[in-house]
Amino acid sequence: MNKKNEFSGQPITTGVAIGPAKIIISGQYPVPKYHIDAKNIPEEIGRFDQAIQTAKQQIIDIENKAEISIQSEARDLLKAHIQLIEDPMLYKDTIRELKRLKINVEYALEQTLEKIIKKFMQMEDSYIRERVHDIKDIKQRLLSAFILKKNENQDITSPAVIIADDLLPSQTVKIKKNNILGIISEQGGATSHTSIFARSHGIPALINTDKIIDFISDGDIVILDAIKGKLFVNPDPSLIKTYESIQHFLTQQEKLAAREAPSEVSTRDHRRIEVSANIDSADDLEFIISKGAEGIGLLRTEYLFEMKKLYRDEEKQFLEYRSIAQAMKDKPVIIRTVDVGGDKIFSDFNHAPEANPFLGLRAIRFSLKYTKEFKIQIRAILRAAAWGNIKILLPMISGEEELNRALRCIQTAKNELAEEQKKTGCAETGIMIEVPSAALISSLLIKKVDFFSVGTNDLVQYTMAADRTNQQVAYLHDPLHPAVIMLIKRAIDACRGNSKKIFLCGEIGSDPFYIPLLIGMGIDGFSMTGSSIPLAKNIIRNLDFFQARKLAGSIFASQDAKRSRQHALDFMKKYFPAWYREHIESAKKTK
Repeated sequence: MNKKNEFSGQPITTGVAIGPAKIIISGQYPVPKYHIDAKNIPEEIGRFDQAIQTAKQQIIDIENKAEISIQSEARDLLKAHIQLIEDPMLYKDTIRELKRLKINVEYALEQTLEKIIKKFMQMEDSYIRERVHDIKDIKQRLLSAFILKKNENQDITSPAVIIADDLLPSQTVKIKKNNILGIISEQGGATSHTSIFARSHGIPALINTDKIIDFISDGDIVILDAIKGKLFVNPDPSLIKTYESIQHFLTQQEKLAAREAPSEVSTRDHRRIEVSANIDSADDLEFIISKGAEGIGLLRTEYLFEMKKLYRDEEKQFLEYRSIAQAMKDKPVIIRTVDVGGDKIFSDFNHAPEANPFLGLRAIRFSLKYTKEFKIQIRAILRAAAWGNIKILLPMISGEEELNRALRCIQTAKNELAEEQKKTGCAETGIMIEVPSAALISSLLIKKVDFFSVGTNDLVQYTMAADRTNQQVAYLHDPLHPAVIMLIKRAIDACRGNSKKIFLCGEIGSDPFYIPLLIGMGIDGFSMTGSSIPLAKNIIRNLDFFQARKLAGSIFASQDAKRSRQHALDFMKKYFPAWYREHIESAKKTK
């Protein structure tokens, strides 16, 4: 076998892991196909009913064995899987196929599920495509019930780096967290369950790697570099030594930063910078609080809607938001209204497919079309605001008309709740600056809201007209491009001129390389993954705001991405030599 030893992938949670590989194959069971007599159809239906009960019991057993630390997350996931197994349409379509073709029920089931999977995979939006993993999980579990095989992944009894072709949701639930050094998955996406699991627990992870399993065996020593998105298999001793040095540096920096992480952070010359966390649900709270989050800068409500189906249940939404607000006490909790988009539409909504969903009915546009559901979410947020420091964040605002309509919906919800004499809080309202048009008219928009939050992931993508997931145009996705810098600066200037705050919740906000520049430009705070908080706070605590402003001035003047990058590199080399040595100089050694 050709033992290729270097691979690349998409980092999900930053960090470095070194250890033995443990291969987990999702598993494909051969499904027999044979014809049956009409008189045997009731017997086949009985086998189907029994398989459903067996699969449900397996899920209940997994839930009972799940770790306490992830039990809430496990319950939500496994409850969703039981709902899929019990779906009346899946049952009816399988029986219809059984009767129509007079074939054995397990083959009829496989064909029915494959049609669903094919339909999902044809959708352009990554979020809904990733729900295929749940369907594959259910397919494997039901088919295994027919052939009397236990659906258990290989035991992981000691610390290892997990290498998977397609890590299924129920597999992440069953693995003991303490035995996971890192995760590498050939498939997956930023919103997949694997990614959410890795982020929630601060586990270094790569997804969308090359086809790697054919080149790796159990026990092979691997280096997972989830900073630069690399995986090395059976590396030579010198490379292991280099990465052990990087790992030691990161560990020491995190320990140092963790001691002071719970406290508020300011630059050396006393400029206060807020550092908050991005989360998907209450399951992330324990982890981000332990890392020193000063609040929640971005609560993505899509996970609550997708996994818990709460989009038309005001009371359950209210209870979710209230529990998070109470856990954070008086710290800010910024709740982004649901950011579905294009074909990422909940099944209850009749929505025609779009040619380009990323430029279509997404985020606030979706909410303004489905105002009933939007108002339910706003009402739940306003009610929960009575129990904590909750703020509303409106995504993908592109102009005044959209903003005015959204603000009218919020006011209508306030009026209704007042008439119903329901307790509410005074939730501030902000908007995401992630569309170039919003940045260009930010001086108008800021007069209507309380704060801005810059979403650099989409802002760069839309400014450069380049899909950041498309490797052919990845070179265009550069946050230091003069156009991107000018748009961010314009939004910052608008806030400064109106004495309002501006935050940043994109990926670059958790990267120490960009933090000095962004602070020098005038960003008031950041929201990032929990695992990034200690190091970010340490960078801020050792940063001189006056020098950061000089860096920003140099980059404004350069008007060239390449020169801007060199200015930033020179700055880090001068003021943060340890970081520069471990992240820039060591990178040359790993190439």
